[in-house]
Formats: sequence, structure tokens, C-alpha cells
Amino acid sequence: MSRADRGPVGPHRGGEKAPEASGHICLIGSLMSNHFSTLGFEVRAKDDLLPLIERAHGEGKSFPARHGSYARWEIGQGVELWLGMDEGGAVNTLYPHFSGGARMTVGLTGRIIEDPDVPLQGAFHGWADGLPETGCYPFVFDVPNFDCFDDLQLPTLRSVQLAAFAHEIAVYRDDEDFARSTGDLRVASESFIPIGLFANQGGTEGGTGSRAAFSGHILKYRELINRVHGQRFWSLLVQTYGGIVDVVADPQILNGSPVEGGVVHGSFWLSGRILDSRVGILTHVSG
Repeated sequence: MSRADRGPVGPHRGGEKAPEASGHICLIGSLMSNHFSTLGFEVRAKDDLLPLIERAHGEGKSFPARHGSYARWEIGQGVELWLGMDEGGAVNTLYPHFSGGARMTVGLTGRIIEDPDVPLQGAFHGWADGLPETGCYPFVFDVPNFDCFDDLQLPTLRSVQLAAFAHEIAVYRDDEDFARSTGDLRVASESFIPIGLFANQGGTEGGTGSRAAFSGHILKYRELINRVHGQRFWSLLVQTYGGIVDVVADPQILNGSPVEGGVVHGSFWLSGRILDSRVGILTHVSG
């Protein structure tokens, strides 16, 4: 997945032509699955982003950041779009995010800035369920309001609401059904592999390496409808190794039917919002 495939979207100012970058779009075999359609948006071409940018700018709540500002457009059903604008008002980033009930304790250890010219876009490196000495594993996740945390002292232990946007996904009735599907590989029903870190040791693929392959147990599931475009998508609350994750998926790529207590397995892009580790409220965000 290349940088052009993922974004950022921009720069763009009101009244100008649509951005050149398609933003959070990746090819999976012959199927085009993008992180907007994962949440039920009908985004099939670059020009489809412009109405979303304009609505996010007009209807979103503004949050100041060190190098500009963000507009957070809460559409409902957990669907969010985060618009990042530089100090001159040019749109630099457009991130989809799903805000659900998942919480994971993460030991944040480092920042990753993909492009120094776009400081509004970035990711955090961290450890699941602890700091390096005690955590389960390292991983990277993108943060839609990354620049709001410029003064966050690291390392630090925080609660993170982690959303996993499915690239490939399958669900199974129970552990036995999942075990049969893995054959001799014997994959655990709760496992997590930060595949983005392995793509480029010491660096990242596409700049952040915010990809993972994991399996976990389905605690809850819902079929939701995007209130802008009316398209359906799946939301699954999943207990995986190291914490609980909100999984979202385009119905077109979901293999199987979710059941509570069943197992989900797949590969995902990770988007996370950093919460206060003690009381579960957002920090370093004002407005």
C-alpha cells in the first residue's frame, strides 16, 4: 500500500478542484476496498471526496493543533471524518475513523511523521497492554488528530480506542471451526501480528506501518448504515491478544456471518484515538 494510496488528501482550499490524492485507498487482489467504503461511504473516485471535505469543513467541530487545526465531523453510528488544515487553511489530511466501545491500554513510545511537510499526519509506536518491559507486543497505529498530541511526553501509558479497518476478513462459528480453517498452521484464536513493522524493519511501509493481522473473539456485532450515503457496513467488538478492538468491514469483503463468541481473523489498517488512561476522556483536545 503506497503513500499515494493512503493519503494524505490535499492540499485543498474551498473552491479549488478536488484533491489529487485518493486517500486511504488500497487494492486487495482485484477488489478495490478503501477505508471510506469500509464505513459505508460511496467513494470510488477522487472527485467523490470533495463533497465530504466540504461537509466536514462546514459541519465539523474545530480543534486547534500546533501546526493548524482539525475538524471532526461526527456523522453518527460511530462514523467520523477528521479534516486536517494547515495554518493557512489548506486541507492536508482527510481521515476516516470509527469511534466505538473498544479500549486498549497502550504504552506509547514514539511518534512517526511520514512527511515533515505534513505535520498534521502521523502515527504512534506503542506496546499493547504495557510499556516495553511488560507489554505484549509492539505495533503502530495512525491517529486522526495526531498533531494535537505534539506536547505529549513519552513514554506514557494511555487508553486507546483502536479501530481496525478490514482489508481481508473472515468469521468463524467457534474456536473449532477456526482451527479447522488454519490446518497445520495452528493459529491461536486470539493472536496479533504487527505486519506493518515487518514490511520495513526500522521504518514503515507507506510511512507508518499501521497494519496488523490478528484473530480474536467476537464480543458484539452490529450491521450499521452510513447516514450520508446509506450504505451498510459491519461493526464487531473483538477481544484479541493484548486488548479489545473495534473492527469495521465492508460487507463485500466479509467472508462468513458474525456470531457472538465466534472468531474473526484478517488483516487490517489501524486507526486509534488516544484517551486518558485513568478516566477514559480525550486529552490534548480542546475547542
